[in-house]
Order: sequence, then C-alpha cells, then structure tokens
Amino acid sequence: MKLTAHRGVKSLAPENTLSAVRKAAELGVEWIEVDVQCTAEGVAVVFHDRVLGRCTDGSGVLSETHWEQLARLDAGSWFSDEYIGERVPAFEQLLTHVRQLGLAVNVEIKCYRETDVEALCAEIIAVVERVGLAEDHLLISSFSREALEYCLAHIPSVRRGILYESLPDNWEEDLRLKPYSIHCNHETLTKEQAAEIKAKNLELQCFTVNSPARTLQLESWGVDRIITDCPQMLMPVQESPLTA
Repeated sequence: MKLTAHRGVKSLAPENTLSAVRKAAELGVEWIEVDVQCTAEGVAVVFHDRVLGRCTDGSGVLSETHWEQLARLDAGSWFSDEYIGERVPAFEQLLTHVRQLGLAVNVEIKCYRETDVEALCAEIIAVVERVGLAEDHLLISSFSREALEYCLAHIPSVRRGILYESLPDNWEEDLRLKPYSIHCNHETLTKEQAAEIKAKNLELQCFTVNSPARTLQLESWGVDRIITDCPQMLMPVQESPLTA
C-alpha cells in the first residue's frame, strides 16, 4: 500500500508547514499532501482552513489577509512549544523545499465560496512552472470541478485527482475531466464502489486513514494509496500480507 502524508506529517508537526514536510522526508515517506489557497493580493500559500484561528495566532479570513501580515503570524505554537515561530509557508517556498528534499506532492486546490478559482489556479500553475518540479512528482487534486477544468485546459500533462466526500451515483460524468485518480473519503467508500473505480483503470486513493486494520482492508479492495495523518504508524503495513 502506498502512503501520502496528509498536510505533511500533521501528527508530528504543525500541519501544512515546512517542519511537517521535513518529518515526511525523515520518515522516508515519498509523497505529501498540502492545501493551497491565495491571500488578499493573490500570493499562493499553504493553508487548509478558510479562517486563521485554528492554526495560527491570527484571526479573520485568509483570503482577506495580506501576505505581509500572514507571514508574521505564529503557525506552530498551537501544536507545541517546540514549534513556536513556525510560519505559514508561501507555496513557492514549500514547493522548493519539496524539490530539494526529493519528495513528491499532491497539491489540493482549496476553494471556498469567495475563492477566485481561476486566479488561484493561475497562480498555482505559475509557481509550479517557476520551481520546475518534475511532473511525475506532482498531482493536482480538488473538490472543485472548476479548478480541475482550468488545470486540464492549461496544464493537461499534470495529473489530476477528483475528490469526493461521498461517491455519487453519477460519478462517471466527471471522467470528462480526464482524471488520473479518484480520491474518496474512506468512511463512505464501499467495496463495490472501489471495484467500479478500478474497472475504469483509475488510481484509487482514500483519505484520511489512520488505522492499520482499515488500511489492510482497503488494500484488499484494490485501493492504491491512502492519505494519512500517521504514516509512522502505517509504514509497516506496506510489508504486511493482504487481509479481507
């Protein structure tokens, strides 16, 4: 079973930070997943939530916050004193770090109701092109069909993954987006749905799996990769036999 570290190794370091990325490299995890959205002036940054309060000492909506202000916030002390002074990374900073560490990255395009999706996607693409990360080290994923359509039109050679909280009956209509992978919430995925996805020769990924037993069950269903908060717990599962 292949593993992706969710928001870096968020169980060992503050999520979506350079420290969380380094934890993945230290563990020998090849893939990480991060969330990207834009500040008020359009700087692409690595952050999950719409608002700042959970993961920084700031407040307010991220998309209404300027980069100069965001860059000064503490994004680590909420996790532990060890990470006091950790910062929210710019996407370009994080992507450069990923390349230097030899990692691969699943970039989730994070869209909220006020997001200018086209501008966000354009900035992500611009950063990817400046950093020069190899295409086989990059996957673009999103719940937003608009974002995936933009990426298909502008960077068709970069692999795309479609995210689902619950796989709808008409999910095959989304194949017009020419995805490389389907990403499902493991709590809602059924064995039958997994078989349907694999029958279309698509990679099947599940989020967010933190149980060794569930990992083995999903592997027996044909799931190719899991996105996990705790790769340090699940790496031994990669060497385990399949169970039903």
